[in-house]
Amino acid sequence: GVAVERCRGYRCAITEESEWNRTYKAAGYGDYADEEDDEMRRLIRKMPKGAKPDRWAVMIRGKWFRIYTASNGTRIARMERNLNKNGIVMYVTDPRDLSDEVLNMKVVLEPSGEAYYIENEVPHNSFVSTDLSLQELINNNEKKRFLIEDGEFIRGFLSPDGIIFMMHHLGGDGKSLLYFIETFFRCLAGEECEPVPFRSLTLEELPKKSRLPFLYGLLVKFWNGRWQKERRVFTFEDLDKAYDMFWKDRRTVIDIRNYDREELEKLLSGSKAMGVTLTSYLIADMLKNVKKEADVGLAVDGRLDGNRSMGNQATGIAIKYRYYDHFPFEDHAKCINMLLKKRLSDIRARYFVLHFMGRLDPTLTDALNMERAGYFKSRISSRAAEAMGYGSKTKDISITNLTRADIPLEYGPYKIEDIAFIPPVIAYGKNVVGIVTAGDTMNVVWHVYEKN
Repeated sequence: GVAVERCRGYRCAITEESEWNRTYKAAGYGDYADEEDDEMRRLIRKMPKGAKPDRWAVMIRGKWFRIYTASNGTRIARMERNLNKNGIVMYVTDPRDLSDEVLNMKVVLEPSGEAYYIENEVPHNSFVSTDLSLQELINNNEKKRFLIEDGEFIRGFLSPDGIIFMMHHLGGDGKSLLYFIETFFRCLAGEECEPVPFRSLTLEELPKKSRLPFLYGLLVKFWNGRWQKERRVFTFEDLDKAYDMFWKDRRTVIDIRNYDREELEKLLSGSKAMGVTLTSYLIADMLKNVKKEADVGLAVDGRLDGNRSMGNQATGIAIKYRYYDHFPFEDHAKCINMLLKKRLSDIRARYFVLHFMGRLDPTLTDALNMERAGYFKSRISSRAAEAMGYGSKTKDISITNLTRADIPLEYGPYKIEDIAFIPPVIAYGKNVVGIVTAGDTMNVVWHVYEKN
């Protein structure tokens, strides 16, 4: 690469013209710019106070260069695509350079079937410029498996539709994605970014009073015992094959409904007048056109101490409800609100899914997804998959409401005007809905499989 060092009071400057000519000019990337270059000095001086050279990109003569810190302390400059179509000077940090612990980890799979995280010296998270829309990016990337064994947990894009991040669920839950966005923009604004630790909920950390009901414990033992006769350890190669098989004839579509300030205030005042939460109000509205008893799943933040760590700390609850047209909407909203409140106040119901899934043999959990993909089939995994909603009895609606984003929306010269949260499609849900409020707007996103 091209060496970068501090000199003459500038925060950073490119040196070694001969090295530049050998590596970049020869490839047609443009002329060399040394520390005397007026444009270089102007760009460097515009970097926000306290900005770290290894967190930033600068544009020299129409080309973008991202600055890295190598292990030996020297700095490396690397050419990036032009990230600004309007020619406006801006700085873009890269997810690979952030201090989130999970972005410097990878997943190891043992021959026994156990899997765990370890530190990763060469992460594979990315941030690129693209001309693709949000829908096009989703369709392109849903067919590309996250290489978690190489440390790929996040893909970032600068798109005509905005800054877009896609995160693997092993990298974090919906809250984690918000905290990642906060770290990203803090670095972008030149602020000091403290390391963000990784944390997930283990069985040992769950509240003692949330223990698994006795009968469900017996069911888990029965399934695990029967599974030992058919047990198979799935590899990442198996995952590749199952992934390709599943996505061969599938694609998803999103539908984003934006509620502006006036519409949001109307919804809030309406739900408040009824004495229900906005979530209950929205669920009632969603079920109006479902002409049967609907199975509704709701993701719930499982953080016990309100920590702002990265990692999957989500749990979930479920209700069943049928909307009858001859009853007023308000009655339905109140009934749904009562059901949700009852489930959330029951600590066993709140953490049931974590207890149950955490006690399954991990290879049986893999088998459930392999069944859904059509890659694998066995007697016990088929029975378990059908009972747990991985077969034909999937959730009608699966909702994640991040409520009001608990992150700042302004970072120095940058302001987040709007956030849309799109949960991934899941094996046990037909309609996946993501809700988040930022500033004066709320976005409700439906993410579903496109019908053939």
